Amino acid sequence: MVGGSTFGMIKTLIGRLLMSKEVQVAEILDMDDMVVSTQGYTRKQLSDAFDSIADPSNWKLPVTGIVKLDELDLYNEACLFFTGGPLTVEYIHCDRAAVSGAGYYEIIGG
Repeated sequence: MVGGSTFGMIKTLIGRLLMSKEVQVAEILDMDDMVVSTQGYTRKQLSDAFDSIADPSNWKLPVTGIVKLDELDLYNEACLFFTGGPLTVEYIHCDRAAVSGAGYYEIIGG
C-alpha cells in the first residue's frame, strides 16, 4: 500500500530529525518538496490536488470533484496518500472525469 509505506518513510525521517539537536520545527514541517509517492509526486503536489477535491469543511469526509483526464493519476495518488483509498471515476466527458472516493473516516476509521 502506497500510503502505508510512505507514512513509515516520513515517520522514520521525522524520528531522525528529532534526534538532531540542530533541528528547527520549521525544517520538520517544511516537507512540501519531498517526493512521497512511488509515482514521483511531491507532498505539495499531492496536497494541492487533494485540497481541490476534498470537502473543505473536513478533509476526512468522502471526496468528489471534476478533474482533467491527464491529471487523473495525480489525483488518485493524492487520494491514496491522504485517505488510504483510491478514486472511482464516475463518468468521463471530453477531457474531464467526475471522481469520488471514500473518505479517511470510512477507510481508516475515525
